[in-house]
Amino acid sequence: KSWTALDFHYDHGDEYTNVMDMNGTYSAHVFANQAINIINQQDVSKPLYLYMPFQSVHGPLQVPPEYPDKYPNIKDKNRKTFAGMVSALDEAVGNVTDAWKKRGLFNNSVIIFTTDNGGLVHAGGNNYPLRGQKFTLWEGGTRGVAFVSGPLLNKTGYVYPGLVHAVDWYPTLVELAGGAVQDLDIDGFPMWSHFSNNVTSPRTSFPYLIDNETKTFAIRVGAWKLMIGVKNNSWYPPPPESTVDFTDNDHNFDEELANTAKPKKPIVHLFNVDDDPTEHNDLAKSQPEQLATMMKHLEDMKHPYVPDLCGPLPRTSKADTDMHGGVYTHGWC
Repeated sequence: KSWTALDFHYDHGDEYTNVMDMNGTYSAHVFANQAINIINQQDVSKPLYLYMPFQSVHGPLQVPPEYPDKYPNIKDKNRKTFAGMVSALDEAVGNVTDAWKKRGLFNNSVIIFTTDNGGLVHAGGNNYPLRGQKFTLWEGGTRGVAFVSGPLLNKTGYVYPGLVHAVDWYPTLVELAGGAVQDLDIDGFPMWSHFSNNVTSPRTSFPYLIDNETKTFAIRVGAWKLMIGVKNNSWYPPPPESTVDFTDNDHNFDEELANTAKPKKPIVHLFNVDDDPTEHNDLAKSQPEQLATMMKHLEDMKHPYVPDLCGPLPRTSKADTDMHGGVYTHGWC
């Protein structure tokens, strides 16, 4: 049995309250309003960490009509809805930032806006001219965009050129808050002083994926990116330039992503993504010495590899949402 149920709660610290009266309300508005309520009630003499993982811009593609109506020039339905979702998100972030300023918190604050992966092409997203999309190891699926803003930055108005990984955000925030970063036994690097002053990144490498089970590997060292056994993926110009019909119901992009031919003998790719961020020029054959160096780096990264111990989650009738008023709950586990 599969369940469709409500997964929306207020967290009161010691208990959760199910939110049952928000049907027909757009989630970006709900989250922004709740954030503004928290800001307005905040004791300005105490620190505040506000984490806002908006559902925009993620499937399902839904947004009040006044937002996509801003884009009459976009004919592709999914792309137009997606653009409307971006506008709704932008409005929500602006409203929260205005509340932050009115409360007198902004001058001692930092705003971080970031993503977790590239866009999904058939769901309105686009990463062109980068290659690939969400669920792939190409730059279009893995090179996320972000910005850091606020009056605490010593230097502003520039694009940070260094390597940064998602695991770096946590120690960066600890450093910013005055915590003891040296006591953290983690993989991330504290980046606040580097962002604030445009100083060279301490990070020189990271793994995209090390999967010994499927023999699929991708790593980055400096400007170089090595991929082994990675499924091929293409470049998808946004509509109307694209020749792909993103609304074609007969074209199953999920199946395409899952079943893109993976050769019996793993293909090795090598790119200099500083010079070639769109991954057009495979240098695996023309740069044998660099390839050997990257293969050595891969072997070094394999040693601390930890296999997935979770596996598929067991199914239990105790999780049947019909037993919990039509909501997902942690009360059964």
